[in-house]
Amino acid sequence: MYRSREWILDRIRGDHRRSPHTPLQVLASRHRVSQRMVAEALALDLPYRVRRPRHGLLAPVRPVIDRMLTEDLHRPPRERHTVRRILERLAAEHDFTAASYSTVRDYVRLRRAELADSSGDAGLPTGPRQGGAEKRLSSPCSGSQPESDRKPSTAAANPAGQSWGTT
Repeated sequence: MYRSREWILDRIRGDHRRSPHTPLQVLASRHRVSQRMVAEALALDLPYRVRRPRHGLLAPVRPVIDRMLTEDLHRPPRERHTVRRILERLAAEHDFTAASYSTVRDYVRLRRAELADSSGDAGLPTGPRQGGAEKRLSSPCSGSQPESDRKPSTAAANPAGQSWGTT
């Protein structure tokens, strides 16, 4: 696939803006270009293009989406609206199909964060789910070693109570 020079330079500058302490060598290998091209991209004075969200398209249904999200504040996490469900309800109940999934997703992500900040509810997830490890570590059988590496207990390995190496 052909990538234009401007596109590559723009991606390198955007990546550098997100993590400014990344070495040139890492940026070069990540974007599959030479270190000289990375240095050239960072030396350019061209402004970085910032995509602005297109929330004007959602103006007719913003109050409906906001109402769904405020109702979700008091629901358990498994019962909250997903972006797909919001899109389905907008199409079915309000005959609104003008916005794409990504437009609604971006708006919902911003509004969930704003609503969580204004209500003081820290339990509302605003990003990807980060759980699972705590649940596994809290089970009584789990430990720091895999089960195959653990030493057998004395009672289970030697039911007669004899010491090892004696007959």
